Amino acid sequence: MPSLMIKIGELKVAAGGDKILDIPNVTSGITVVMLEKQKMVAGAFHALLPRCTSNNRADLSKFTDTGVRLLIAEMENQGVSKHELVVKLIGGSDLMGASALSIGQQNVEMAKKILGEEGLNVGGMEVGGRRKRDVQVRLREGKVLVKHLMGDPLEV
Repeated sequence: MPSLMIKIGELKVAAGGDKILDIPNVTSGITVVMLEKQKMVAGAFHALLPRCTSNNRADLSKFTDTGVRLLIAEMENQGVSKHELVVKLIGGSDLMGASALSIGQQNVEMAKKILGEEGLNVGGMEVGGRRKRDVQVRLREGKVLVKHLMGDPLEV
């Protein structure tokens, strides 16, 4: 199956049943996944920081606040209404130990805030903790799988 790799700071959208989105090494950053299962369209981005500090359009997917809105626009460009989207959040780890001010927690809270402002609910999350995650979005099955260092992948 064709696979699209999404690295830190990247956003990609795919349409078609055989496609897979692979997002490796999600830690304190956040991956926001949006799916429309009937049309088999999915998109995701892997943001580093919660708030945008750049005026450069190429940087928008590096930040949670601007990345969420950019992904919604890209999904709408594929003919998907934002109200048809299933949204998943993965990441927001705090590798240094629990802290209310951690970048990971700030990314999770920012994603929830912007999604709420856009009228979207989170349909599943695998966030927080102190571990790295690898994410795979399988369009044909409409599934988002998260793999930790040890154990079987779990569906979000």
